Amino acid sequence: MEDLMEKIENKRKDRFLTVEIEHLVTKLEDEGLMNRTNFESKCDELYVLCYNYLKKWNNQHVNNLKSMLWITLAPKTIVNWENVKKSVIFIKTIMSNNVNFDEEMFFEQFKVFEKNFHQQNDEWHCQEIENKWIYIFKIFTDNNHSFFELLKVVEFSFVLPGSNAAVERVFSLMNSTWTNSRNKLDIKTVEAYLIIKTCFNNTSCEEFYDQILGNKSLLKQVHGSAKYVVKSTEKTLDSEGSED
Repeated sequence: MEDLMEKIENKRKDRFLTVEIEHLVTKLEDEGLMNRTNFESKCDELYVLCYNYLKKWNNQHVNNLKSMLWITLAPKTIVNWENVKKSVIFIKTIMSNNVNFDEEMFFEQFKVFEKNFHQQNDEWHCQEIENKWIYIFKIFTDNNHSFFELLKVVEFSFVLPGSNAAVERVFSLMNSTWTNSRNKLDIKTVEAYLIIKTCFNNTSCEEFYDQILGNKSLLKQVHGSAKYVVKSTEKTLDSEGSED
């Protein structure tokens, strides 16, 4: 994030434009269609807007996400209560009230984990992160120690998306669904279709069929016309009468 913000700031300071854009701006200015000063001012405003947005996002989210870095178990010095406490504060602020989280129990489980973690050799620390956590939880199981509060925090960290690939897949799916030949689909219908395609990947056709077969209301809507946007092009009787 910091690298991207630095690139934006550098382009703003040096008023960077590609050669192609420079030629285009010069041509439009010569033709009297553009004022270079106004154009550069608008570019500067755009850079400032982007920079401030990233700065605000960075302050609100990145610092919170950094508090979860100890889950990676690298470097070894990152695993200590001071770092873990920050992640607990972050999780508590966004955790649903329906989720029970015992902080005292978590602290006790963390201390057991911390002790075993620092006893491991360098070869163990070179393993993949998931293998290390499997080993840690196996220690808890073998010694009849509860680890469910610790597991909640680890699971929370693991479900955080590492990229926007999932979002890109949804956009790709939408483009393949909402085509020129199927452009009358209602927005709500497309939304429902995308939800089904992304959330029922592990459901077989037979299972999905059994689920909807007994839902009479849903079947009625499937066969109805509410899923389409109908644009009426017919004239009303009043307008036809007035033309006569």
